[in-house]
Amino acid sequence: MHIECPHCKESNELAFGENIHCHKCEKNFQGFSFRQYKKPLIGTGTALIIGIVGALKVDANFFEPKRYSTGAIYQIISSCANPDSSLLTSDRRDSLAAACICALDKTMQKIDAQDLSAKAKEFKELFSANIGSCRQTESW
Repeated sequence: MHIECPHCKESNELAFGENIHCHKCEKNFQGFSFRQYKKPLIGTGTALIIGIVGALKVDANFFEPKRYSTGAIYQIISSCANPDSSLLTSDRRDSLAAACICALDKTMQKIDAQDLSAKAKEFKELFSANIGSCRQTESW
């Protein structure tokens, strides 16, 4: 029987190959070479796909900022920048919009998009406080 060494890949002849028999057919293993192949647990392609999907999920859940919906952002900025229907100059409207955007950015850091409807009162209070601080930093 020929057996290949797993360390140095040298073929070795063992004399007792004719004494080893199959349990089913009772034939001996004399004249055959045997080699052990290491099989990976999962294929490379499968591992690659799992890695890509996992990376996308982690990126979406942990690294992308949690943003409010576009509709919510539009309504907040629109009602903030145009508090009444009075006529405003374009500079004044732009200044108001900048303060509103600043306040919304600060508020979004404290209240997640998932908590927006549950914490509506807290959102309004925090947004009003942030409007005040953003207006102070603007040149009025």
